[in-house]
Amino acid sequence: LVLGVIVALLVVTVAVVLLGRPPKTFTLASGQPGGMYAAFATSLQEALATEGITVEVLETAGSIETADLLRSGDADVGLIQSGTEFLTDIGRSTALSEVFYEPFWIFARLGAIDVVDGIPVLAGKRLAIGPAGSGTNATARALIDQTGSAAIALEWTTDEAIAGLEDGTIDAAFFVVAANAPLVAELAAIPDLEILPVPNTEGLSRRLPFLSPVTLFRGVFDPGASPVPPRDMAMLAARATLMGRDGLNPDLARLVVRELQKVLPVPYVGDLDAFPSLSQTQFPVNEDARRYLDEGPTPLESFLPFEIASPLARVYLIVLPLLVLAFPIYTLGKAGWEWFNNSRVNSWYPRINAIERNLEESSLEELMAQHDFLVGLDGQLA
Repeated sequence: LVLGVIVALLVVTVAVVLLGRPPKTFTLASGQPGGMYAAFATSLQEALATEGITVEVLETAGSIETADLLRSGDADVGLIQSGTEFLTDIGRSTALSEVFYEPFWIFARLGAIDVVDGIPVLAGKRLAIGPAGSGTNATARALIDQTGSAAIALEWTTDEAIAGLEDGTIDAAFFVVAANAPLVAELAAIPDLEILPVPNTEGLSRRLPFLSPVTLFRGVFDPGASPVPPRDMAMLAARATLMGRDGLNPDLARLVVRELQKVLPVPYVGDLDAFPSLSQTQFPVNEDARRYLDEGPTPLESFLPFEIASPLARVYLIVLPLLVLAFPIYTLGKAGWEWFNNSRVNSWYPRINAIERNLEESSLEELMAQHDFLVGLDGQLA
């Protein structure tokens, strides 16, 4: 029992002290203020605060700036859009989890664009596709290239695109944003706007694997007498991904993933249980996060504090087999030591038996010598 307690204390000391405890503070690069990324970052910040972790949220211009901060180490964790790896160098950053869908929206002025057999006719139309370098711009250009559209692409910001839709200077605008983001509600409130379908979503998702085919269900925005949208719509969606910088503390990665279930937004598109997940990501994967998503918390976390249980979990799979082997090794060692000592004792029996057999024939002098030998042997054995 004492040996077991000592071994357990040594294992805990090695795991917690040498492997390190998760840091009490880290930086999270979010995105533009007022957007879905910023709202998600705030929710995660509040959830981790209950675990004693302080999160410093950094506002960024978008996925490219966030990827740059992760690559340089100026941010520990950040939210970026799937496909960002085609726009900038993400370095050795790895995906902790994908967290929500960001559908690709085509908002158009009512009647400005014809739809033939479910395919918008965009040839010659003025389309706002987002500023150069943005995720929206890259996604829009990828889709335009794949569909061979001859639209007039305008690299306008979100505010410029909304103003253009309102005053009629453009025919449509492309956006990549979560369905429950404030921007979608703002666009839906503009009179005489409609959402155009994206054709061939299944086929396009095979050619552009950073996009997923999803369904925007009838009435998800307003299930009333005049449901919005009025019918199910097939859409393509990017995936907002929580990334960790190179060298992120493995226990911090596990802790962040553990808290995701508390802060995930209600999915307006796609499956209800699609996130958190790494099953669709094209980014390199953080193995500690993947293991937690696949296996869940370790048994140790049910009765130990996370900051002790998590580092301990990284070594107990090695230590447990050693402890299992320790008992038979101890048993064999003890048996070997007893055999060695018994053999040292047993080696004297032939001479003792000889003394016993010759008692009647021995002289007094020989008996005294044998007596002295036996007294000495008794002390030696003791």
